[in-house]
Amino acid sequence: RDKEEMTKVLGDSKIRLLVAAPDKNTVVVTFGGSKTFLAETIAAAKAAKGTILADAAAAEAMAHMPKNLCSLALFNGGNLFQVILDGAKVMEPDSPPPPFNINCKTPIAMGVGVSGSTENIVFYVPSELIKQAVGAFMQVAGPRRGPMPVPAEPAPGSEDF
Repeated sequence: RDKEEMTKVLGDSKIRLLVAAPDKNTVVVTFGGSKTFLAETIAAAKAAKGTILADAAAAEAMAHMPKNLCSLALFNGGNLFQVILDGAKVMEPDSPPPPFNINCKTPIAMGVGVSGSTENIVFYVPSELIKQAVGAFMQVAGPRRGPMPVPAEPAPGSEDF
């Protein structure tokens, strides 16, 4: 049954990590899915024509990247959350949505800059994504407990050290 559900969502009964280089400056990585999914991802990357970094949310992350950038990875947490919701709807169409939302479009970014013989690696996580993730955790972690009640009388020996 698990393989059937995976096939519904991923288009394949196996989890695959596929990597392709559609041009000399781009690497596309897909997690899960079939070669068809990889082809769709490559087509989307080509259709963007290098405009991903021009997006305002990506520009926010890029402002923190090192100079002389030679390597860059972007990971959009809001998009991943939407993919998870879409997959859950395929597997359980009648399930209610979660009591929280992660919609931060500013990506997590990792950039490597090189200057001479020195590498500078920067890892950027947007504070909005952290706030939303903490809020989501608090929603599912359960209700907060109130202060502990103070007993009317001290426990025996409570005055001893």
